[in-house]
Amino acid sequence: MQDTYSMLYRFYARSRAFFMGLLAVLAVVSALPVAAQDDFLDPDVAFVMSAAQVGPDELHIHYTIAPAYYMYRTRFDVATQPAADTVRDVLYPPGLVKFDETFNEDLEVYYRQVTLRVMLKPGNGPQTLAVTSQGCADAGLCYPHHQNPAADAG
Repeated sequence: MQDTYSMLYRFYARSRAFFMGLLAVLAVVSALPVAAQDDFLDPDVAFVMSAAQVGPDELHIHYTIAPAYYMYRTRFDVATQPAADTVRDVLYPPGLVKFDETFNEDLEVYYRQVTLRVMLKPGNGPQTLAVTSQGCADAGLCYPHHQNPAADAG
């Protein structure tokens, strides 16, 4: 009879150790997605904007894009102040077309860098441009529209 109790006790001890180990593994695995969210860059770090006036009527808006991040071509917006109609045209370089699961469609995107050529109407004097953009991380996070610091033009 004592052998039966001894066997049951060993079985209980082994089962308990197994389930405690399994519980510890599940706790670690369930914490991984939470830890991964902290690894995403701030949008000002993932998408670094700079601007340069290259002529009286042309301004270049350049973005340096962090590795494994991208920006949407159709999500750029350029607005000017004090005159609202100062932008004549914005010229975009060709991008990479990829299927985007967030919007369920093919979209043109930019990796690594992109330079927008902003063509201004002549004779408007000094202007301040506000550039709005949107980008994502390949790991699945899409940032909301982001207003970048203003750039001076004119």
